[in-house]
Amino acid sequence: MANSSNKELGNIERFNGKDFHLWKFQMHAVFMGKELLGIFSKSEVEPTTFRIAQVDWNKHDSQAINLLCQALSKKYL
Repeated sequence: MANSSNKELGNIERFNGKDFHLWKFQMHAVFMGKELLGIFSKSEVEPTTFRIAQVDWNKHDSQAINLLCQALSKKYL
């Protein structure tokens, strides 16, 4: 696996189909550190009305997707 050059991901290698459990553990730690884990665990649900909360949720969702895309090889995107 080639290392990610993204500072936000540190030394986490892009997932290429190998060592999934290690990659998952590392990504879990990244999302926890950035307070984005609720997006994936669905404990942070999208608000139903357009308010500040929905804007914040959309921001968190976009950040989480961005990190995830950077952590996957092209084959797994």
